[in-house]
Parts: sequence; structure tokens; C-alpha cells
Amino acid sequence: MTRSRMKRLFCAAIGLTLLMGLTACATAWPRNRAPDSAAGPPEPTVLTFMHNWSGPSKVSTVYMERLRQFERENPDIRIAQEAIASAQYKIKLGTHSAGRKLPDLSVVWPGSRLIPLVDSGLLMPIDDIIGEWEELLPPDALQGFTVHGQTYALPAIQNFDDIIYYNKSYLLKAGYKDFPDSYGEFKEMLVRLKELGITPIGLGNKDKWPLSSAYVSIITDRINGPSFLQGVASGERAFTESGFVRVLSVIGELAEMEVWNEDMNSIDAIQVLERFLQGEVAMVISNSSYNAKLRIDNPNGTQVGVALFPRFAEGRGDPARSAGNIQMGIAVNSRLDPAKKEAAFRFLKFFYDESFYRSLLMENILVPARLEIPEDADPSLREIIGLTGNGTAPILDSVVPLSVKDAVETGLVAIVKGQAAPEEAAQEMQRVMDQWLNDNRAAD
Repeated sequence: MTRSRMKRLFCAAIGLTLLMGLTACATAWPRNRAPDSAAGPPEPTVLTFMHNWSGPSKVSTVYMERLRQFERENPDIRIAQEAIASAQYKIKLGTHSAGRKLPDLSVVWPGSRLIPLVDSGLLMPIDDIIGEWEELLPPDALQGFTVHGQTYALPAIQNFDDIIYYNKSYLLKAGYKDFPDSYGEFKEMLVRLKELGITPIGLGNKDKWPLSSAYVSIITDRINGPSFLQGVASGERAFTESGFVRVLSVIGELAEMEVWNEDMNSIDAIQVLERFLQGEVAMVISNSSYNAKLRIDNPNGTQVGVALFPRFAEGRGDPARSAGNIQMGIAVNSRLDPAKKEAAFRFLKFFYDESFYRSLLMENILVPARLEIPEDADPSLREIIGLTGNGTAPILDSVVPLSVKDAVETGLVAIVKGQAAPEEAAQEMQRVMDQWLNDNRAAD
């Protein structure tokens, strides 16, 4: 082979190699610069969300529709839900918290239930977006979800746990056109109802919280005034003080009078509402969110009156106050990456907008937002707003630590069963409170 021929073949080989390289680069370039349109849209960002909206209530219906609407309008974000029954939700939340395995989003409660989650570093503050609600939510509506100066969730509803729903016709039979305004008269009415063969008060205390939230919270405020529970939680006051022993004595007194249904510790707060609707009990003490169920949707709703717990002669509290708090906050996991954080914040801004609060109002559910009551609102909603608009007393389990709440609830069950005297129960409650205070002071 001649030298000139070898030179031509060598040049041809180099040219072929270069051509193949350019072809490969030309093929790879589009893949590096842009996705293949045939591959479809990118995968959505997935947010895991644990909530307790599984019950058949109007509140849950509004929440779930809002969630579905968000997914329809934001196809690039998918909400992977875990719906837990309300009775088990707080246990599940506690288990996930202990294992530091919270989902991306979680329904949380304000006050003492929120503080441990924040102090454990499990939640992300939402102060970066809180300005979105400056005009819609008053500052006091955010207090329960604000810890150490930072806000961690937004309230959906304003709830009051101490509304007395009563059967007007039963009270008339007992000789009462109006609900008694003093505890002494209240007891006389209960006796009269029993004489007529009517169970005076329905109680569903299976889950233990009704006695503490619906009874002890407001009776404590009536007798001891507005700052007692906060004083106990800070160590400045004590459950063993005579004023709180008096509160527990009221529970014991009602139990001795047998004013409740015998199976009060075997049925829950929902089941007892059905007893009331069926006319099996003269009244129930429940929360304001059931106003629609008991009065608006009830064919006999006009025969259902509402009242607050009566005043005590020795009371230091305002008898016009109602025991309530804000509820249904959605908290964000502190460990979210930037993409998930952006998706979570976008979800919160969508979920809690003005139309959401209006939807709740249209269902006759109280909200903490600055909104006018709809002109076509049911008269019973206006009545509830008027009844609860004279100041708010704290709910016990939003003030004291969880271990203390459990001790109070256990003590109340022991009292109604005749297994503990009020003084004994108060001492045990204070022992648990002192232990919590000592443990946390040592930690500090």
C-alpha cells in the first residue's frame, strides 16, 4: 500500500469518527436540554396529610370538599390522606410525634397540645406567609397556635364546649318556661324532671373528655374566675384550693342526684346526641358545632332551646362567659425540603381563604374570621353567636399539659363512680401537675 493511499484511509477514519461523535452529541443534546414531550407532565409533589375528618359531620364535609377542590385546581400537588377516627386521632398523633415520624401535614390542637410538638422541633412556623390573613383573622384568633412568638397553624372554627341544648316541652312540663339562671334553681329543675320520669341530662363520657371540657372548664370559670387554670398550669395556683375542690364537688353532687343516664361512661358524645333527638333525655351539654344537627336539621328544632351553665352564688367568674377555643389547625412538618415546603404553604393559603370561612358560616358553624353574618343565616346561628359573644373561658385541656388532663379525666370518672372523694381526686391531680412542673423546670 502506498503512503498516499494510507494517508487517505487514515483521514477517512478520522472523519468517520468525528461524524459519529457529532451524531451522538446531536442525539443526546435534546435530552439534556428539555424532557421528551412524549414522556408526559412531571410527577406531582406528594404531601402526606393525617387528619380526623372521617366522621359524617357538616364540618368534615366542608373540609373534605375544600381538599378536593385544591387537588382539582393544583394538579401538580397530590395530597396523600390518612383519615383517622376522632377518638383515635390524638393517640396516633402522639405515637407519630414520639417516633419523630409526623406526616408532612397534620391536624393539631392549640395551646398545651401544640407546645410539646413545637418544643420537640417537629413543626415548621408559618410566619413567612402569615401576612396573607392579616385582614381576615384577628390577632386573638392566632394566639392558641402561637408558641414562643411564632405561629404554627391557622384556626378553622371557633367552638364552644358548654352549650346546654334543652327540650323546651320537657322544661315546661317541669314548670320552667325559661332556663334557670342560678345553680340552686338548676338543681331544683333537675329534681322535678326526675320526678316526671325524665332523665334530666344526657352524658356520653366514654372518651372521658366531655366531663372535663363541657362541665369542669366552665364550672371552674364560674366559681374561680378566668385565670385559675392558667395559674395552675404555671404553678401559681393549685387544684387542691377550696375553689377547685368545690368544682369537683359539683360533679359529685350531680352524680349523687343521678341526673345522668346510667350508661354515661359506655356511650360517646355523638351517641348521646341521638338520645337527645329521640327524646330520651331532657338536655345535653355539648359544643356549638352541633347547633345545626340539633336545631336546624332537626324537624323539631324549634323545640330545642340553648343556654349556658348557670351562675353560682359564691362565683367569682362572669356568668355570661362561655368555655371555648379555636380548633382545626393544620401544621407543617419541620423537615420538609424546599419543594414540599412551597407546596405545603400553597395548600394552606388555598385552604384557609375567605371562601372557606364563608362555606362554614353557610353551614351555621362559628368561625374566628372577620366576616359579616349572612343575611339569610338561620336565626339559631344568630342566637348562638349572641349567647357566646360575651367573653370566652378557657377549655381545661387547652391549658394544662396532657398528663394533667388525663389525671383530671381519670379523677372525674372516679368521682362519678363514687370511687374517690373530691378532695382525694384534687390531690392526685395536683400531684401530677407538680410532677410535670418539676420535670420541666429540671429540663430548663
